Amino acid sequence: MKDGRVVNPGGRYHMTSLNGTCELNIDNVTPQDAGVYTCIISNSQGKSSSTAALKIEGTKMVSYLNKKS
Repeated sequence: MKDGRVVNPGGRYHMTSLNGTCELNIDNVTPQDAGVYTCIISNSQGKSSSTAALKIEGTKMVSYLNKKS
């Protein structure tokens, strides 16, 4: 999710899962990609989430506020 809205894979957004680790990769990041991203995973054993804010500074991408629950 980005800012509370579902992000679907495709186009510039690529989601992968390997050895229990999930990633969201964004091709050609733009200032419009800045925001709060949340990954939510659930199964019969429960639910977990991780949140990180993506900030764009000029031509640099900075990720901060990584919080797991």
